[in-house]
Amino acid sequence: GLQVGDVLTRIADTPITTAAEAAAVIRDLKVGDTVAVEVQRAGETLTVDAVLTARTPQMSVAPFPGNGFGITYNDSDKSWQLNSIAEDSPLYAAGLRSGDVITLFDGTAYDAVGLRDYLNKLTADEVVLTILRDGETQELTVPAAALDALNIFGLNFGDQSFQIPFGSMMGMSGVRLGVEFLVLDDQVAAENNVSQTEGALLTTIIDGSPAATAGLKVNDIITAVDGDKVDQERTLRDRLLAYEPGDTVTLSVLRGDETLDVEVTLEQVAMSDLMPFFEGSGFNFQFPQPPQPAQPLLEGAAL
Repeated sequence: GLQVGDVLTRIADTPITTAAEAAAVIRDLKVGDTVAVEVQRAGETLTVDAVLTARTPQMSVAPFPGNGFGITYNDSDKSWQLNSIAEDSPLYAAGLRSGDVITLFDGTAYDAVGLRDYLNKLTADEVVLTILRDGETQELTVPAAALDALNIFGLNFGDQSFQIPFGSMMGMSGVRLGVEFLVLDDQVAAENNVSQTEGALLTTIIDGSPAATAGLKVNDIITAVDGDKVDQERTLRDRLLAYEPGDTVTLSVLRGDETLDVEVTLEQVAMSDLMPFFEGSGFNFQFPQPPQPAQPLLEGAAL
C-alpha cells in the first residue's frame, strides 16, 4: 500500500533519514521477513507491514535534456516503466503517459541489451507497444521515431550524441575486470589503426584492478573469454556476465603480433566505480552537463 510521495521514516525499529540508512537496514534482513514500515503521507504517520522479496535487478534513468522522460527497467519481467514524461516529448505525443509500463515491443519483451539491439536495428515505421495502464493491458501503435528517446544506450542532447558506457550501466550485475574498451568492427578498427576487426580493444586499464594485476595493457585486444569468442554480438561485457566475483577466467589476448593467454581473477564491482553515472542511491544517472565525447561506444567502462 505504499505510494509515490510517501516519506519513509522508519523500518522496523530503525529511524530512517537517508537512502543509505534504509539500504543498510534492508541488507540485514532476509527474504520472507515481515517488516513494519513507517511513512509520512499528507501530514499523517502511517505504518504498514511489508513482506520482503528477493531483489530483482533494476536500472533507472532520470529525465535527460532532449529526452524528457524517466524510465525504470525491471529485469524480473523485462518491463519498462515510464516514471515521468514531459508533455513536449515524442513519447507523450505518441500516446504514452507517466506510469505506463511497456511489457512488449511488437509482441516481444526485451532486456536492456535486447532493447538496445532492437532499437538500433528497427526499420519499421510503426511499433505496437503492449502496455499496462491503470491495471489494464492495452496495445498502442506508435511511430518508430518516437522510440528513439528510449534508446538509453545512445542518448541525444540536442544535436550531440552521447553513448553511455554500457558496462557502467550494468556494473551492478557483479564482476569487475577494470578496463574500458571499444567493440571492434571494420570502422572502429580502421579508426584505431588495427587490423583485427573483432574483439575488445582495451583503451584504459584501471590502476589496482584485476586487469592491471594480470598485466593487461592498453591496445591489447581480447578475442575470447575461456575460449568463448568476443565480437559485436557477444561483447566482452556480455561474456563476463556469466561469472561471479572471485572467478578466474582465461582471456585470449592479441598484443601486437603475439597471442597470449592471460588469467584474471574477477572482483566485486564497487559502487564507487559507477560514479559519476549513479547518484549516491545507485539508481539514477546524473549528468550535470551534456557530455561531448567524440569517440565510438565505450562498452564496459565499469568492467
